[in-house]
Amino acid sequence: SSNRDGTSSAHLRILFKKSVSEAAREYFQSFEKVELGRRVLAALDIFGNSLRPEVTKIIVRLGLDQKEVCRKQLVPLFEYLTTERVLRPIEVFNGLYYLSQQIDDVIMDVPDARRMLGEIVNASSKFGLSPKQLRQLSTVAMNSKPTRRVKDRFGQIIREFLASNDVKEVARSFIEMKAPHFGHQLIKTALSMAMDRSRKDLVKVNKLVADLHSRKAVKPQEMFQGFEKLLQILEELSMDVPDASDQLEEAITSAIVCGALDSSFLRNVHLLDRDKGFEVIESVRRRLEDTGFNTTPSSSVLSGGGGFDFKNSSSKGIHSIQQQRQHLASSLGEAKGGGGGGG
Repeated sequence: SSNRDGTSSAHLRILFKKSVSEAAREYFQSFEKVELGRRVLAALDIFGNSLRPEVTKIIVRLGLDQKEVCRKQLVPLFEYLTTERVLRPIEVFNGLYYLSQQIDDVIMDVPDARRMLGEIVNASSKFGLSPKQLRQLSTVAMNSKPTRRVKDRFGQIIREFLASNDVKEVARSFIEMKAPHFGHQLIKTALSMAMDRSRKDLVKVNKLVADLHSRKAVKPQEMFQGFEKLLQILEELSMDVPDASDQLEEAITSAIVCGALDSSFLRNVHLLDRDKGFEVIESVRRRLEDTGFNTTPSSSVLSGGGGFDFKNSSSKGIHSIQQQRQHLASSLGEAKGGGGGGG
């Protein structure tokens, strides 16, 4: 369970991060790989395996702040952690992918971060990453910030969609751009524009999100980051859109119900418990659990695994996944007027 003793999942994540960070700092002084592996496994045992995607992010981000002699120990460290099965290669990939997407923010603190991360990525075959994953990481790390041209094009695509309601055209236009690593920007643009306009447009965009997911036009990790970015800027959004929190709560709930977001999003999203976005996450969790949806994640959204984990009590007599989705969508009020749920 995400709340074994009633502690909030955000607080558990903070404690987990503190525990792994302390172990990593000691590693950068001693280079004792076995000890770090032991402490990571102990932390996962206490706080839960769903936090595995956090380990790589924490260690590499701390490593970027270290001297070069310490940074050079990152590759042999992850080679050890994957060989000894403390981490799986996909979990290392997910952590590196997240950092690659955030590299422009990291550069503010570590000006040479792009080159440093590039060195780790180039050696990532040593800890089990495939050539395809390596290319993905290299592409995102070297070109992570959408250009003005890309942002303007997304704005045009979404304006046309809100006028025409043609979901197929959005997917076609996005795929034509050949910029899959900017899927998060498409999601962020669509939702922020809809929230600024009307609830009717939000319903359209909720259906668009479901459609982009069902067509696999936007990758799971891009979907994750698009919603995460909106939560992180919610304070600012609320200045222009007073009910932004309510609208974003509705959008995230709809995305989880249709499978576009895995329920692990509620646990793994990067927010502080003082953030306005954190309140939205807690509201979504309560809303889903009230309708019988199990928010304990069965897998990480970044690994591309599952999306649904239903409590038996809520779906008694409901046999297919599609029926369960419709049942939940109806319970949440998303199905009313054709909104939100379908894939």
